[in-house]
Amino acid sequence: MRGKEILLSLVFVTITIVLFYIFTPSKHEICLEAYDQTIKLEYKGIISNKYSDATNHLLPTIIVKSMNDSISIIDFRDRSGFYEYAIIGDSVEKLHNNPDIRVCRNGEFKIFRIKYDCNDR
Repeated sequence: MRGKEILLSLVFVTITIVLFYIFTPSKHEICLEAYDQTIKLEYKGIISNKYSDATNHLLPTIIVKSMNDSISIIDFRDRSGFYEYAIIGDSVEKLHNNPDIRVCRNGEFKIFRIKYDCNDR
């Protein structure tokens, strides 16, 4: 009887591990999903704050204020250089379904194309 219980436990654990492996998205899939969500964002306004968020694992954060709203941009995967370049007071614009972020500083425009480390993008 004890042998059957051990065998059933081993079968259950094996099936659980296999199912977990099959249905857990890969890091690559998670990265692509995050990229797609970032591309769908739309914002236009002035950068009012820029910091590493101590309450959220020191993730790089930019606050963009518009006339009606403010949005937090938390994008640790972007390798375009936007976060490093951006300063408080810059005007920024990102259109829906567009990978480009347009930054205006002192009348000069610079465009950053969102780049993720997903190997495909």
